Formats: sequence, C-alpha cells, structure tokens
Amino acid sequence: MFRIFLLLSGIGSAFIVQLLFREIMPVFQADDIVAGMTAAHFIMAFSLGIYTASAKRVSSKPRKNLLYSTVATALLVMLSFVFIRSIRSMLPVAPGAGISLKTTFIYVFAAVAPIAFFQGAAAYLSALFLKSEGVKDPIQNSFAFQCAGFIAASLVFSFFMVSFPGVLIALFAAVILFWASALLAGSRRQTITLAVLSAVCFLALVTDFIAAADKKTAALGFAPAAVEEFRFSPYGQTVLTQHNNEYSLFANNILLFSVPDDDILNSEDFGHIPILYAGDPQNVLIIGGAAKYLPMIFAHNVSRVDYMEPDEAVIGIVKKYMPHLGYVFEDARLRIFNGGSRDLINKTGVKYDLVLVGLPNPVNLQTGGFYTAEFFKKASELLNDGGVLALKLPGRMAFSTYLTAKLNKSVMDAMKSVFSYVQIIPGGQNILIASRSKLPYRFEIKQRLSKVQETALVLSKYYLDDKMDTERTRWLQDELKKTGDEDISNTDRDPKAVLLSILHMQSGFSPYLSLTAENLSQYSYLLVAIVIAVFFLSKSVYKITAFVCGASVIWLDFSALFALQIYGGEIFKWLGLLAALFSAGIFSGAAYTKFMKDSVPLNKRMFYSELLFVLWIILFIVSYIFSAINPALICLMVAGSGFLSGMEFFQLVKASKLMHGGKKIRLKTFMFTAAGGWFAAVLGGSFLILAWGLEKSLLFILFMKFLIFARWADLSKRGL
Repeated sequence: MFRIFLLLSGIGSAFIVQLLFREIMPVFQADDIVAGMTAAHFIMAFSLGIYTASAKRVSSKPRKNLLYSTVATALLVMLSFVFIRSIRSMLPVAPGAGISLKTTFIYVFAAVAPIAFFQGAAAYLSALFLKSEGVKDPIQNSFAFQCAGFIAASLVFSFFMVSFPGVLIALFAAVILFWASALLAGSRRQTITLAVLSAVCFLALVTDFIAAADKKTAALGFAPAAVEEFRFSPYGQTVLTQHNNEYSLFANNILLFSVPDDDILNSEDFGHIPILYAGDPQNVLIIGGAAKYLPMIFAHNVSRVDYMEPDEAVIGIVKKYMPHLGYVFEDARLRIFNGGSRDLINKTGVKYDLVLVGLPNPVNLQTGGFYTAEFFKKASELLNDGGVLALKLPGRMAFSTYLTAKLNKSVMDAMKSVFSYVQIIPGGQNILIASRSKLPYRFEIKQRLSKVQETALVLSKYYLDDKMDTERTRWLQDELKKTGDEDISNTDRDPKAVLLSILHMQSGFSPYLSLTAENLSQYSYLLVAIVIAVFFLSKSVYKITAFVCGASVIWLDFSALFALQIYGGEIFKWLGLLAALFSAGIFSGAAYTKFMKDSVPLNKRMFYSELLFVLWIILFIVSYIFSAINPALICLMVAGSGFLSGMEFFQLVKASKLMHGGKKIRLKTFMFTAAGGWFAAVLGGSFLILAWGLEKSLLFILFMKFLIFARWADLSKRGL
C-alpha cells in the first residue's frame, strides 16, 4: 500500500510542478527571469513545509497530517491554476501589456507558495508515516518511490502532455492525489469524501467540460475580448482574441498580429524598406512575424519566400481564422518551415537576397537567440553577395532613453562584428540593416519605391525623406554613443539584449527601478568580495558546504535551461525532461553514497566529491566556450550535476552526523541546501545569469565551489 501511495504522490507532484511553470510564464510574457522567481518561491515554500512538518505537534500524527497535506495539495492545484489564469484580470492589465517586476514577484509567490508548502510537508511526513508503519529505511524508501513517480510523470509530460489543456492536467493531478489519499483514509467518512471528490474530477475528465473550461479560464486574462482559439505548444501559449470585429494574435501574451493592423505604419516600414535596400530580391527568408509581412513581400517581384515560424500553432490559427490572408498561403512561391529556426536555416540549402527577422522584441531568450552575433554569423552565410539582413527594435521619434539606446547598441554591435556595413533607421521602431556590401543611398531607395508605390498605404518618397533624415539619423547615432564606446555585443553566452529589453519594458512602470537594476548589474561583481568575506567568517564548513551545494546545482540547471532557450526555445518540452534527468541524477548519487564502501574516511570522500564537482563545472564552462551547445550535452550536464549534488548531500549528512550528532542533522543540512538553491534561483535565475552572461555566471559558481574545495582539501589532511 505505502509503495503505491508514494508512487502516486510523486506522479501528482511532477504534474503540478510542470503545470505551474507552464502556466505562470506566459502570463508574464515568458520572461525567463520569471522561471527564476517561480523556482525561488517554490524552493522556499517547500523547505518551510518540511520544517513545519518536523514540529512535534505535526510529526506526532504522521498518518493524519500526511492525509490532510495530500488532500490540501490536490485542492490547491485547481485553485492555483485558476488564480494564475486570473492574474491579468485581477490587476487589471490590457492584453499584450507587460507587468511590473514588483507585481510579478508578489503574484508568483501567491500562485506557487501555498501548494509548494503542502508538497514539502507531505514529502517529510511520508518518511515519518513509513517509520510509524515499521518500514525499514523509511527515508530511503520514501525518497526512492516518490522520486520514481516524479521521474516517470516528468518524462510523460515532456513527450506527450506539453500541449494538453491546463484544466485536464490540473484535474488529472488532483485525481491521482485523491486516490493516493484514499490509501491513508482512517475512517469511512474520509473514504466516502475522497471517493466523491475523485468521482467529480474523473467525470470532468471524461466529458466535454475540459475544452470549454480551458477556454473559459484562458479568457480571464484577455477580457473584454473573446477568446476564439487557445493552444499550448512546446513554445508556450498562443491565443487568438476577437473584440469589436478586431482579431489579435498573442504568443505568450506578446501581440504578434492584429486585423485590422493598428500598427500599420511600423508594419509597412518593416515590410517594405528592407526589401528596397536589397534591390530586386529573388529569394527572401523571413523568420517570425505571424505572416503579417508576407503580403508586403509578395507585392515585390520575388521568386521564393521561405517563412520560418517556430511555433506551428501560429500558422494554423492564422490560416483558420484569417481567410483574407488565404491567397498568401496559396502562393506557389511560399514555403513554410516550423521548428527551431536556428537549426532550420542550416538545412534550406538556399542563398538569400534578404533575411528578415520579424520576431517581437527580445524580451526572452527564445526570441533573443535571433539577435546575437552567433545568429548573425549563421545568417550571413546564407546571404548572396549584396544580400541584406534586417530586424527591428524599440525606438522613439523624438526621445530615446538610456536603456533603449543601450539595447539598440548591443544588437548593433553584434551586427557590426559580422557585417561590414550596418545602418540604423530611426522611428517608432528602429530598423537595423546589415550587409557585407555597401548599402544603397537614400535616392536609390526612393527610386525603387516607385515600383510598389501603389501597394503601400502610407509609404512615399516624402515619408522616406522625413524618416531617414540625415540630422535625425545622426542624432540617434549620437544617442547610442552616449552609452559608452565599449563593445557591448549581444551574444549567445552574454545575452545583454534580453535583460535590456526587460528593463526597457519595465521603465514604463518604474524608470528609476529599471535604471537601478541596470546599475546594479554594473557593480554586481562586488558580490564576489561578499562571498569571500562570508566564507572566511563562516565557522561551520558543513553549513557553508550545504549552502553552496544547493546554489551550485540550481545555478547549473538554470544555465542549462537558459542555453536550451537560446538554441531551441521549446522550454516547456525540455523542462519536464530536465526535471526527470535531474531527479534521476540525485537518486543515483544518493544510491551511490549509500552503497559505496566506507573504507575511505568521510572527510576524504567530501574532498573527492568537491574536486569532482569543480571539474564538472569546468567541463560545463569549456563546453559553452568551445562546443556548440546541443540538447544531448545539456541533458548530460543536468543529469551529472544532479548525481554530484545527491552524492554530496548524503555524504555531507553522514559527515555532519559524525561531527555534531543530533537527530535533526539531516533536516538542518537540507535547510541550508535549500537556502543555497533559493539564493541561486532568486539572484542567479532572476538576474545575475542574464546580467553576467552564461560563461561569467558559471565562473562565479566555480569560484564558490573552489573555495569549498580548498576548505575540504585542508580538512582531508586531518581525521574526523
């Protein structure tokens, strides 16, 4: 019985964790720092749940309180799900608009903390329950079976359930936990209550309730517009809304497309001007843009257009609900590619005259991966002689903030590192043009415009004279220079543009907070000095080792997740797989510690563990610098870091018990490890990894680990 309960608990917990991450991130425009906030709140609340469950009053009745904790978790998953989808309507926030980071922090806590607290309590009480039942090695049994359930469910979610309706996943997790609770029921009344709750959830699963409820709850965040279509994919949430006969298409709450186009001026600028720079392009590649630029491109005499849209759901919705664009998709010159565009551009086998990046601003690492020097280098290899690459970034006609200028400069510097000629055209959105060949003059652009003048609504030679005015362009270039003469290129390993895009958006809520955060990133290296001071002032090597163990593994996992976002963008698919591999690694490390021979003293084993961890981090850094990051490598790194942290944690418990004794030494070690994980999630995942870049942030963790290694190197010379 207890094995079934533990397996079901692990399965339910896995579905809840995956669902929380999948639902929270799109609410806040899929900013990757929200993943850090979510993990930080979850770790904190989970560890507090464990600590609360260890209290004598709670732990004295493990079966009863375990039942209550499991039922509370099952009920809270549904409440949290509805709360997350209601966040935008509660604030209220217009569809497509951003949300301040301060508000984000509070609402993510409200969505995650309650359910994580009861999950932590249930995890701790499970071991106490097994002990009360006389099961041998209760902690190991509890951990092993719950871990097995968590791994299995995470893999199922990653490969089969990423696109499932959120209501279905929430109810499925609740049913599983209700069934698990029924195994603990101590009275007929409890059994009947759980049976009724399970039956209600199960009936909802097998009826038409799911689709309607999922669409209805999704509409809460897009009111007063009606939701016409709602889909989840490995790339996130795609929603089509309709209000007063106006259709709007959103990807992770970022507006991609509207009909009629309320941003027609900027759309025409980007749809026509880059083509005019390319002259008479025959082959055109467009990446993203939700198809709104295709009619403008086909107005020119092009021979072939390859349209790469990572998320297939976007194309499906546009085709289904916008029939007036049907002629575009029926054009024989159009070829559509879905999937990770950074991989697809190597497989087309075509040389292009124009590459157009029509994606939204790089507010997350998925889109930010198309604004880096590495991507520009790949794109340049696809261009014919005289070919042009173009993209767009935030701008202003009469005013440019420091953050906006720095964002434009970071991407422009990345383009200059690849292309010989780079030009910026000021406007409501700035257009950046790059080529290996000399770019045409303005009078040539106006001559080319005359061929398509009849198809343009507002574009004219007078408009171009005003937009490309020499003084206006020179003023914008001076604004960029004011940010500093140093090279601040946006790269894969140092995605400056993502953090700058987020701070640029946040400046609309609190300009001073955005500038303060940007300044903090400049002086954040002082943290190294603080770390050194803490290490030398710390009297307990066991506590500080536990803290760094938690910090290291969470920091490594976030670095791996962020790398996958840059190169693939399918964060909701990879999240489940990485969680399963990480859990499997921890389980393997714990098992290795349990069955390894005790012939080597514990202090030397800790020394070897720290040495192995240091070497593993070095391997991680080297792979970033000298190897192309790929999913197989990332999966190996996550599984390995899980193994090392599991091995280190359980060895640390043994060493601490020998040195200090006490029945709660394992709990104390866990709390310090959790504190380190919280530190890495809230500071690293939410800020420093993006501010410093992947490579430099890993060097910081390597530095912390090296200090711990040095302490154990000294202790290895002595006996315990």
